[in-house]
Amino acid sequence: MEIVYLSPAINVPIGGIKVIYRHSEMLNQLGFTSSVFHPDNPKFVCDWFTHQAKIRLGQTKWFRKKHEMYESIPFRPERDFLVIPEVRTSQIGRQCLERNLKYAMFVQNGYQLFDGGRSDLELLNQVYRNASVICSISEDTTEVIQMTFPMIDPDKIIRLYPHVSEIFRNLTTKKKKLITYMPRKLGKHAQVIGLSMQSRIKMRLGSQPCWQKVLFSCPFVSLRGVLCLLWRLLYRAILSLAIPERALKNTLIAQSLHQSTMEIL
Repeated sequence: MEIVYLSPAINVPIGGIKVIYRHSEMLNQLGFTSSVFHPDNPKFVCDWFTHQAKIRLGQTKWFRKKHEMYESIPFRPERDFLVIPEVRTSQIGRQCLERNLKYAMFVQNGYQLFDGGRSDLELLNQVYRNASVICSISEDTTEVIQMTFPMIDPDKIIRLYPHVSEIFRNLTTKKKKLITYMPRKLGKHAQVIGLSMQSRIKMRLGSQPCWQKVLFSCPFVSLRGVLCLLWRLLYRAILSLAIPERALKNTLIAQSLHQSTMEIL
């Protein structure tokens, strides 16, 4: 049995994708057979970080049903066990049900459950109910899953715990009181918390500030991120020309992507 992690084909620094690669990597180290497959682009491999993950490649399937994966590898129930990210529930989950494939759901963001289902609660219920296992990364995520799908057996949900790198356990390095955040992730929330903590941040011990607020960003991400977003805009524009009734929806999507692009820049 091969454990196949399915992942979005996005080649910019995204923690969730790196976690998928690391999971598969560690399973191989433990003696299991595991690989990573990108159904959106079966020839894709992440190269923005170093890894030894086994990548399962395939050929693009151009003529397909709307919900099918872009792949020509016939996954088989007797040899493959798929791990589906929550953001691909609708596309991949439906296909797993049709093919009678065994799978687990990997929820790294409980608040993106509907991103993978296009608000199709009936389909989401069916996919999560038929999953062999549901992996959750936090207590909050577990609570969101149980609230959204109350019919699911709680014993089916497995809590996963993060690995803390040794770099954060280095006792020889002098610790600094830093509050670090990334404005791209819940920037408004971070701003509110920062304003609420201004009085404490400005408190001083002697001549040194008690806490410092640090804005974290990755400059090298910008070009790739912008190119990726521009490609999505172009794709949506082509769709809106081909299918007029989607024009309004695509305009809203384009506005959202434009806002995201401005945040990256």
